[in-house]
Parts: sequence; structure tokens; C-alpha cells
Amino acid sequence: DTEDMASPGSFHLDLPFPSPANGQITISFHLSVAGPVRLELFDVVGQRVDVLLAEDRPAGAYRIRWETEGHASGMYFLRLVSGGEKRSRRLVVLK
Repeated sequence: DTEDMASPGSFHLDLPFPSPANGQITISFHLSVAGPVRLELFDVVGQRVDVLLAEDRPAGAYRIRWETEGHASGMYFLRLVSGGEKRSRRLVVLK
């Protein structure tokens, strides 16, 4: 589930909320330029466990909701890549 909250600004990935989470986590980010966007989730050993977004998007602010169902408790890392820039954030899932 993705919401478009378009507004001008710099490229960033906010802290996921809530973290720790059991159920749904909200991930907010802002793209400074239009183009391909990739938002991925990795486990602590660096294995990709999910691709949350992989598509072209206009510049602007977005909010993604990710369901933790089917994922084990533990620490994960989000990686946002767009326009040659990368940002990462940590999140925790508790069951």
C-alpha cells in the first residue's frame, strides 16, 4: 500500500514506524528526482528478504505500509535507491 504525498525536498528515508513492530510498519521517504526507485528489505546477514517497491516514480514524498506477517522476529535493514543515491534504515520486527 503506497500513498503519494508529493512535495519538494531532498532525498531521504525516514525512520520506520513503529519499530519494533508486530503487524504493519509505515515507511516514509522523499525522492528529489523522478526515475526508477527501489526499496528493499535485508536481514542481518545481508540477504534480501523482500522488495517493497521497484518502479518509476515522480519526485515527491511517499509512504509505504509493509506487513510483517511471514517474516521472523529480528532486525532488518531497509535500503532505498533512487537517482544514484542510497539511504538505509534499521527496523525491528517482534512477534
